[in-house]
Amino acid sequence: MKNETKKSHIVPKHYLARFAGGGEQVWVFDKKSMRTYRANIRDVAQERSFYELSGDVYEDTDPQALERYLSILESDYKACVDLLLNNYQIDAYANSRTSLARYVILQAVRSKEARIKLNHFFAADLDEIIVRETDRMDPSKPISKEWLTFMKGVPDATKQSLFLHPAILQQFAEKLSTFIWCIGTNGHKEHSLYTSDNPVVASRSARHGQRGLGQGLDTYGIEMLLPLSPTAVLWLFEPKCFTSKRGLDGTIIRLTKADVKKSNTLQISNALRQVFSPHDNLGFAKSYCTQFPEVCDLNRFKKYL
Repeated sequence: MKNETKKSHIVPKHYLARFAGGGEQVWVFDKKSMRTYRANIRDVAQERSFYELSGDVYEDTDPQALERYLSILESDYKACVDLLLNNYQIDAYANSRTSLARYVILQAVRSKEARIKLNHFFAADLDEIIVRETDRMDPSKPISKEWLTFMKGVPDATKQSLFLHPAILQQFAEKLSTFIWCIGTNGHKEHSLYTSDNPVVASRSARHGQRGLGQGLDTYGIEMLLPLSPTAVLWLFEPKCFTSKRGLDGTIIRLTKADVKKSNTLQISNALRQVFSPHDNLGFAKSYCTQFPEVCDLNRFKKYL
């Protein structure tokens, strides 16, 4: 087929380029092989035909429709993030926070981690799913066993595409827009911010709130981080827990070395396989994986947050 995308980038190339030091090469730590090497951004954070749709569910489906849809969104969001990095203002223009929130949500939902969790979710016993999810659902819209049965048989990319619908992304983005938003800047030249093949990461200071599929936006005490460059990270705080940080909303904060280490540790822990840096400074990633080998096990994603 013409224009077939054989390499599907799970993390956009324009995002990875910010960690390539002005070129197209990034340093990579591979959690499976425990090796560090340089690679072109076109060859990392990608998987063959990852977003290719199947005609098994809907006839006349364009196999590349999801890939093209994501490509359009990537262009829009690249401009949004470029503007943010140029002026470091979260609310630089009307609706800019919501646009950034959609960008964060898109990256989280399109990830391989999200696909693993979706598959694990629908692999469970139907009655078990209904019981587990009842408290999370709108009582007026109960979860249907027929729908669950249908979803079990839907191919992976098609299943994931349903959660990438603009209305779904907007719903999550509106929730995320209520968080406390900060831009953390890293002035420690010897400690650049890492990113990974799963760059939207979450951390919780308290284990309260709903349990369910996804990044846990309703979880009390959650923090979400997305490195934007080796020197800047988007840092979001759940507002009910972090009331003391409300005054920081929309501001720039200077990262301490401990902050940089926390961000990098979360990237290492949440990466499926690859951690990236513009510099040959990934020794911390290797030592962390050696000390905590469980972070290299893909089965760790088969749980509900």
